[in-house]
Amino acid sequence: MAGTNRNANNIRTHGPSIILVEPALPENVGMSARAMLNCGLHDLRLVKPKWVESGEPLLHGRAIAASAGGDSVLEAMQVFDSLESAVADIQHLVATSPRKHELYKPVYDPDQQFPIIKTVIENGEKCAVMFGCEKSGLTNQHITLANSILEIPLNPAYSSLNLAQAVLLVGYEWTKISDKIKLRRVKKLEPAPREELLSFFNQLEKELEISGFLRIDEKKEVMIQNIRNMFTKAGLESQEVRTLHGIVTYLTKHPDEKAFYKEFYTNQKESRRLKKSKSGEQS
Repeated sequence: MAGTNRNANNIRTHGPSIILVEPALPENVGMSARAMLNCGLHDLRLVKPKWVESGEPLLHGRAIAASAGGDSVLEAMQVFDSLESAVADIQHLVATSPRKHELYKPVYDPDQQFPIIKTVIENGEKCAVMFGCEKSGLTNQHITLANSILEIPLNPAYSSLNLAQAVLLVGYEWTKISDKIKLRRVKKLEPAPREELLSFFNQLEKELEISGFLRIDEKKEVMIQNIRNMFTKAGLESQEVRTLHGIVTYLTKHPDEKAFYKEFYTNQKESRRLKKSKSGEQS
């Protein structure tokens, strides 16, 4: 459908990032780039694109042709070896899925989800919407990292969309609300980026492994997913994640170390009490 105004200013520059996890076809990425540019979205991130894994070039000719002028999005897109690295700087992550998953996550339709995205971006936080590969979508492991799941209401008997169609629908929902964005300049505590959360997860899971909490191999993966899901839903801020790091570090100290620190802090407390008492007597 024609209608491009080459002289128009692009006023939508603060939209969510789009993350495509293990896309199989360059054409779908090209059409997704076109859909993004239609809707004023520019930050495209790919996780392990399958044609690149097969040795073909990232900027595939079929992707460029399918983008139909969306080259700027393709040329600026970033490629990552893992989803964890792709979302390291993201503070609010939305997963798209037409299927039910055995994870307790808030599930929203577009009318519910996009006001949340709007608020997140108004607060100066980084937001991303992620899509799974064409054949199987996102796994539970992927969705564990998300704050919520976006479901687009379609025919329940046939709700499967082409990847680029799904990106276009998300982009369109963004355009409906983006003109109302008012970026705030209020200093506030920000939600922790995924990089900080993942660092905490790695520390916690390592110590749980050592302690024997994850000793049942058959349940280990599900237990880790549940633990990650619990903390992800909490929307922790950076300071809260640092506090959790400190708690885990303290609890896993050797008993002799804990006894030393307990005595040290007890002595400090007693010293302050005596100093305060003497000060009161002198006055």
